[in-house]
Order: sequence, then structure tokens, then C-alpha cells
Amino acid sequence: MRFVLARGWLPAIISYSDDLPADMGGFTLTLVAVIRPEYRHDQGLHEHQLEHVVQWYAVLAAMLVLATIAYLEGQAGVAVGLALASVGMHGLLHRRFRSFRLSSESRAFARQIQFPDRHGRFLSLDAAAARLCSPRYDLGLSQPEAVARIRGSGKEESAAPDREA
Repeated sequence: MRFVLARGWLPAIISYSDDLPADMGGFTLTLVAVIRPEYRHDQGLHEHQLEHVVQWYAVLAAMLVLATIAYLEGQAGVAVGLALASVGMHGLLHRRFRSFRLSSESRAFARQIQFPDRHGRFLSLDAAAARLCSPRYDLGLSQPEAVARIRGSGKEESAAPDREA
């Protein structure tokens, strides 16, 4: 287990474990990313999982702003409820809403393709799109739709060139 700073400033924990489903290289829960030990040097997978940590912080911050507003409006009970719900809200949104899951995973794959894997190669845009189309994400996307979503999400991340080969 190690402590890292996602994007250079957001605290995160990376834990290595083989206790994951066979077809999964990693997953993230709140600020903890769990990655298979064989991917310890896969920077792309680490960045994919850390993108989910960044997303978790964004949802957490939004929920805490709403809690603060509720408190300032004299709704202390609502504020407490929002504050307590804030920790698990990203996970709930990811599981329950395809549009949120699509945005979340598109951004994570857009981040992943910018960094090398454990062999020093870059995941291609087409390969990332194929993963996004997999039944694991339950998004009902075609390959061209997945490519467009990842490409669109990547433009928000950086001006790095597309890596399609």
C-alpha cells in the first residue's frame, strides 16, 4: 500500500491485491485504488484509477457545498444527511446512472491512453474504446460511439495527440 497525490495534490491510496475478479486489473472505491500486483508498473492503469479518485473528490466537494448551503439556510438535518451521503455518492451515481458511468469511464480511459502500460506501450484509442464497449460497463455503445466519447473527454484533459495505433 502506498500514499500518492492524484494530479499532484489530491491524496489517494494505492493498494495492490490479486483479490479482484479475473477480468479486472483494478478498481477504485473513494480515495483507494486497488490494482493487481502484476500492473504495479502500468502507469496508464494507475492514471485510469486515479482519475476515478479525482472524480470522487469532485462529487464529494459538490455534495459538501450543498450541505453547507443547506446548513446556512437553517436545514441542519439536511446538511448532515448530505455530508454523510457525500462519501458514497460517486459510487452510487456510477452504479445507478449510465450517463454518469459513461462520463466517468470515458474520462478515465482518456487519461489512461496518455500514459504507458507496464511494457512501455500506450493503450490505443481503439483498444480503450473496445474496453468501454465491454459488458462490464453496461453502456450499450458501439465502437465509433466509444471512440468519440473518449476522444471528446481527452480534449478536456490535455492537448496530447491521439494514440490510435
